[in-house]
Amino acid sequence: MENTITTQAEKMAVLIEQFSTDVDIVSFVKKTENSIATTRDHYGNYMHFLTEYASKPTALHVISRSLIMAGANVDGVLWAVKILKG
Repeated sequence: MENTITTQAEKMAVLIEQFSTDVDIVSFVKKTENSIATTRDHYGNYMHFLTEYASKPTALHVISRSLIMAGANVDGVLWAVKILKG
């Protein structure tokens, strides 16, 4: 059982790392972070980006962690996730 958990955790870490270098994610993060914040820590931008993953907990986790690894404001992403989770 423990090997499966480690394997799943490793798979998740690889996915997060791969998505964090995705051209679309990196471009979105750079554009967002270089823009004037219309919501605190750009949480509104991140919430809009993450909305399509809100009903898929694993995808929401992977994409939100990927945004952070790509340079997104941590608080902005975490607030967006918190709001989306309700």
